[in-house]
Amino acid sequence: MFQKNANSMVFLLALAWLAGCSRPVNPISPYGAPPPAPATSTPTPVPTPDVHIQGLAEGYSNGVSISVAVTVNGVPDNSATVDFAGTGLNMNLPNITSFGFYMAEDFTTSLQPGQSYVLTVVSSSGTFATTIVCPGLPAIATDGSQVTWTPEGTQDRVRVQQNVSMNPTTYDSSSLSTDINSPFTIPATAYPTSGSYWITAWTANVAGFLGADSSSQFSVGGFSQLGVSK
Repeated sequence: MFQKNANSMVFLLALAWLAGCSRPVNPISPYGAPPPAPATSTPTPVPTPDVHIQGLAEGYSNGVSISVAVTVNGVPDNSATVDFAGTGLNMNLPNITSFGFYMAEDFTTSLQPGQSYVLTVVSSSGTFATTIVCPGLPAIATDGSQVTWTPEGTQDRVRVQQNVSMNPTTYDSSSLSTDINSPFTIPATAYPTSGSYWITAWTANVAGFLGADSSSQFSVGGFSQLGVSK
């Protein structure tokens, strides 16, 4: 009788030991919960380079001048390729300083009003291009009474200065508006006294560059200057 009870006790103790040692069954692993996934690191985003382009193409009665400045993250880019092309023109602008400045001139032709021109800049941080239609080149009346051009630009301006020491300005349309329309009559008050004056007129269309910083711009237009006596 004692032996039977002892065997029963041993059997019960064995069952209790097995119950205490059992592990929860996981559908993935029969040996329990899976190990935690290894920690992952988030890649540090690479900042987009801040490319700034500032340029001007100016047509005269007997030529054209194009100048462009390029910087990347505030540092002059002296290894860029800069090209300007359009009706009658296909110009590569060489780097002429260590300040990311490119310039070229052609005195055998000029910009053609109403025609499209493309500036392409291949910088160390990518390629940027813009297309602009050239407005009319300004024509100043010989008596200094008015200035005409066609087609219109978006930033057209006339200035009058006395032809004396320091060339004081007696009239500037930009003080009234960022853009004037043709034909533009120069007011008589622009000539306050008898003497010699310089009249300067500009026409321009302006565009930015997709992908460059928002303050980048390229201006295409005309320039004219005439001296008159009043």
